[in-house]
Amino acid sequence: MRGPYGDWARLSEVSDAGALLVRPDRFVAFRHASAAPDATALLTDALRRILGHA
Repeated sequence: MRGPYGDWARLSEVSDAGALLVRPDRFVAFRHASAAPDATALLTDALRRILGHA
């Protein structure tokens, strides 16, 4: 997501190829700054940890 002034990547510390998982209470639960070779595995692991299934 690009902000109109290009600030999104700098403020979120996540590039356009990265991932940011935010809970409904606005807590950042997971952040990965850039593309990962196995992004699905990273996100799956993060969700398991968040949900207490690690």
